[in-house]
Amino acid sequence: MPVTSSVSVLKDASDVRALTGFSGYERKMLTRYAGAVLKINKGVTVQVMSDIWGSEDQAFCWDDTLGRPVVIGFAGTEYSYSRTDTGHAEVDYTPEVLAKYEAYLFQHYLTKFTDEAISKAQVPARGKTVKVYKGRTAKGMVGPAVGTFESSYRAGWRTNIELKVGIAKDDETVTVNRRDGTPYEKHVNVEWVWARNVEVLDYEKHVDPLYVAWQAKRNTVYDLRAKVAAQVKVAA
Repeated sequence: MPVTSSVSVLKDASDVRALTGFSGYERKMLTRYAGAVLKINKGVTVQVMSDIWGSEDQAFCWDDTLGRPVVIGFAGTEYSYSRTDTGHAEVDYTPEVLAKYEAYLFQHYLTKFTDEAISKAQVPARGKTVKVYKGRTAKGMVGPAVGTFESSYRAGWRTNIELKVGIAKDDETVTVNRRDGTPYEKHVNVEWVWARNVEVLDYEKHVDPLYVAWQAKRNTVYDLRAKVAAQVKVAA
């Protein structure tokens, strides 16, 4: 069953008011989105005016033209002076529509988590190759980041906490012990610069595409469970 709802449409061109632009629209009950209704949500809170709220029933549908899901209000309540149409909708999505929505969700989350992974990989950290591209200290220096810590940037009331990055000047190291007694190699000659002045050169190798794809698939499954209603099959 598609969605039957009230839609604002342009009046007939023969109507002089439509030609002059005055009251050129009217509301009509139209039936749309056959085979594309994914879920019905009852009593959804909506903002009618800046300080007035009401509720309506909404159909969550797939729109082939837009290539994304849309929400269609089909039964308004609690604000009789506004839209009080009593349309109708039932879940009737086809397997093809479900597949399109699933692909849309996966691509959405793949883009989202890829961007997040790249942003995280571009933050200077131990083990990444970095370059100082601005600032007064060691500008142009390239090397491995060997450590980070937070420190006060500027003085007085303008002070804020920012990240500093240690960049190894050479390969000279010395063996030292951690607090728990385990030894590790510590670089002797290190230049400490503000992370704001540093860019990560090899950030791409710190992005795991398999983990990103897993995140996208996991969230796609969650959304399908939350936003798509199970269809009730009627016995013949």
